[in-house]
Amino acid sequence: MIVSLQNISKRFAQQEIIKDFSYTFEESKIYAIYGHNGVGKSTLLQIIAGTISPNEGTVSYTQQNKNIAVEEIYQHICIATPYLELIEDYSMEELLDFHFSFKKVLSGESIDTIYKLLPYDRKKAIKNYSSGMKQRLKLVLALFTQSDMMLLDEPTANFDEEGIIWYKNLMQQYRKNRLTIIASAQKYDHDFCDELISLI
Repeated sequence: MIVSLQNISKRFAQQEIIKDFSYTFEESKIYAIYGHNGVGKSTLLQIIAGTISPNEGTVSYTQQNKNIAVEEIYQHICIATPYLELIEDYSMEELLDFHFSFKKVLSGESIDTIYKLLPYDRKKAIKNYSSGMKQRLKLVLALFTQSDMMLLDEPTANFDEEGIIWYKNLMQQYRKNRLTIIASAQKYDHDFCDELISLI
């Protein structure tokens, strides 16, 4: 997956969040978008995901020399963000069954591996999980979904030091060969990335 942004600008009311941003994200590389709170990291990630539209500029997607319409990009991505909620009345078992009825499991992996990485009560309602447990579940859902592009926003939110180490090990082992973009103000979220993009 190649994603090209040309002269992207985004405003909310009268406030300009992103101005004249251009960049090409190349296939299979891992990028970090960083900067202090409020500079537009999450907004840029949502524009790339196709969930919000820029006020100006264009976003284009190419996979194996074929153009993909923004309306179809959801079929090619997986995403984990603090603002996307899990279905908390489901158990982990029910959520995994539901999620992977729409998406394919990462090639060469299985749901059994997810249970080993998340040794929680799989019958317990997710609403009874801690915030750190929920964040781990979001990350594993993204990492174990077969996709051409993976988007992570503040991936270690609600993690302690042990959780951060867990996240880094997971990324090293399961990121596979797909375009990955991480948005975070924390260096430890992205100090292993190929390229760093500063938003100021």
